[in-house]
Amino acid sequence: MNLSAIGIAATLVLSGSLAAQDPRVDGEPRIVEMANIFARGFYELDPAAPQSVIHPEISKIGIEANYWNTGRDVIEELSPGDLLVIASALNRNGHIDAETAAVGVDFFDQTETVGVIQLTADRAWYDFFLATRINDEWVFVNCAYGNVPDIPNPNAEADSDAIESRMRDYIDGYYAGDVERALSGFYVDADRRYVERGEDTEYLQPQTMEILRQQIAQAGETGRFANSDPADVRVIGLTRTTGAVRIDADGWTEWLFLQRLNDEWQVVNSFWEAT
Repeated sequence: MNLSAIGIAATLVLSGSLAAQDPRVDGEPRIVEMANIFARGFYELDPAAPQSVIHPEISKIGIEANYWNTGRDVIEELSPGDLLVIASALNRNGHIDAETAAVGVDFFDQTETVGVIQLTADRAWYDFFLATRINDEWVFVNCAYGNVPDIPNPNAEADSDAIESRMRDYIDGYYAGDVERALSGFYVDADRRYVERGEDTEYLQPQTMEILRQQIAQAGETGRFANSDPADVRVIGLTRTTGAVRIDADGWTEWLFLQRLNDEWQVVNSFWEAT
């Protein structure tokens, strides 16, 4: 795997104010601004700020390591309500200097309607965010997060290969109608969603794992992808515990976030757009 594919399209470090952006890149200035608003809401004990840039049904997934001293990791999902509480208390002791703390924004991928970034909140945490445009407003809908010390990955080459292999199983299994192979790398109740884009209104639409299983099985029964070219699978972001992947398939593009759960890479959420 050529790790240049994991490179950063743009790196921006913001302090007190938003840095000037290239206006030619559609959506980029707003996504950077959103990241700044989100992180600084926690720095400044302003719980309303993060809420203003996230979808009310955001999928924000992390890992709680060594759950109850069992030696096993479990998925941790933070709801908007959880984020309200956390933002009102996280910096109560002032351990983050709101005046000097940085917000780093690395772009992994961007289209007209989707932006995928890594937000690095000073030395506190990082978020892999997927933003999309809904009714002409950009909003964060998917997230996988972790701790800043886990950003450097000394085993990046091997982890990238492992993630790519899992995602190849997903899309090749999908094309073949092999449900078990396709979903072997998915967390049991991973969040898969898309935006229903109508002429008059748009809204975020969830898809359950049950629906996905049925779609994959139907693909096998109908031979829908029998003559399709192989899908393109690219690892676009990676830390020690979190991965981001883009898949360009026959009929759709999908962006998937993975977490390393008990030493196994698993998809925790994804977002797709028809092509």
